[in-house]
Amino acid sequence: MRWESSGCSPDLGKTLSASGERGGTAHRSDYALTPDTEGTSNQMTLSLKKIAIGLMAVVAMTFGLPASPAMAISQVSCGSRNDFLKLHIDFGAGYGFARCFANGGVTAVNIDGVYRFDTGNNKATLNYERDGRYYSTTLDKWRGSDFGGARVRVYEVRIW
Repeated sequence: MRWESSGCSPDLGKTLSASGERGGTAHRSDYALTPDTEGTSNQMTLSLKKIAIGLMAVVAMTFGLPASPAMAISQVSCGSRNDFLKLHIDFGAGYGFARCFANGGVTAVNIDGVYRFDTGNNKATLNYERDGRYYSTTLDKWRGSDFGGARVRVYEVRIW
């Protein structure tokens, strides 16, 4: 939108006074607010270009980037295999079991009573809490850790 003169006074250098007069010769009614049709098509073309670029970026990110490994990790049955990431869990009174994970990725867990982990054929990171403090341990393939004899709460498991 822009102001156009009705032809009374082309005195565009002066501002309108509080009474609506323009330098004493032209009145506010001498100027009308008219649609700026010259810029409308340029604005629409610019908007369409922005939308097209945005869509191309979404398509490129969807098909051009590799899938995130975050969803690939899975909990599996341990069986007699030793090549999985294995968390040894103690329930007390001599009872416990193991939880195993396979495939690369990361997952949030909440597992109390973990006293040992073995990486199997995986490089792995465990994020855990012990006595109110948070720690992270990364071990290469075929390694294990017993957390210094403590029982910990594991809250994240990552297989690289």
